[in-house]
Amino acid sequence: MFRDSVNNDKYDCKNCYFKLTDSIDLESDENNQHIAIGSPFAPFNGHFDGDNHSIRNIIIYKGVWQANNDTGDYQGLFGYIGESGSVKNLSVSGYIVGLRYVGGIAGYSDGVIENCTNYCIIHSDNYKDSFSRLAVYSGLAGGIVGSSGSDIINCGNFGTVFGDLEDIVGHGKYCVGWFGGYRRRQPRRKYIELL
Repeated sequence: MFRDSVNNDKYDCKNCYFKLTDSIDLESDENNQHIAIGSPFAPFNGHFDGDNHSIRNIIIYKGVWQANNDTGDYQGLFGYIGESGSVKNLSVSGYIVGLRYVGGIAGYSDGVIENCTNYCIIHSDNYKDSFSRLAVYSGLAGGIVGSSGSDIINCGNFGTVFGDLEDIVGHGKYCVGWFGGYRRRQPRRKYIELL
């Protein structure tokens, strides 16, 4: 399976090209959840072209009560897109709950995301210390990507984005929760349409 090959780092897909030939309904539910494609240890470095199709019913519940801290990070259709990776011409819908780095297309991206649209409800959960009642575990959320250090081109968000802490998401319906953060190079261009 495509996702398992990427997540298990079975092959380097830098020169691999994938094209969606029809829209997909994942028919996910709480008992049959989507597992994000790619992680910080095995990023997606291939090229995924949605060919203007959609992936519907992406369901991920990896918030504080559903996951331990390390499995709740990097949630989205793609968990982590590497520097050589790209995703384009795709729309997604569903409901995604994660901890840090949560987005419709990707939780985190160092690659290019272009011509993509999010209709997912995105929620970045947090963990509050029971003694001090301070949030000690929280993350970034965005409609397209939770955090990006690279190019986001001609993308739009129609989904609701929220978190348990006001500063996680900022003003709500942004495409990107954090942009240009932890990168060694500057993005070439940025165009994000806030719809």
